[in-house]
Amino acid sequence: MKESGVYYDKEIRAVVVAYSGFLTTGQFMEIAEELQELSIKNHSTRQLSNIEEMGVLTPEIQKWLHDAWFPKAKLAGLKTSCICCSQKRFWQMEHECYY
Repeated sequence: MKESGVYYDKEIRAVVVAYSGFLTTGQFMEIAEELQELSIKNHSTRQLSNIEEMGVLTPEIQKWLHDAWFPKAKLAGLKTSCICCSQKRFWQMEHECYY
């Protein structure tokens, strides 16, 4: 994966977002807002996020996701979300969170 972006997949009836590399706060927020717009437009309650190639989320982005984006997504109807990440990143997150 070389680019970040978002699209609606009719076959799985979900909005799919792919993040790649390091994104500025503005770039990340722009893609996340586009994801919500597509969800609303397509009456989608499902989201698939591919973060295998994404850089680290800044504390600012994490706070924005928690305080603004997720509440808005829930109001818009988001019910199911799946995040695909590399095994290495999953292992790192697991150890950072629990140890």
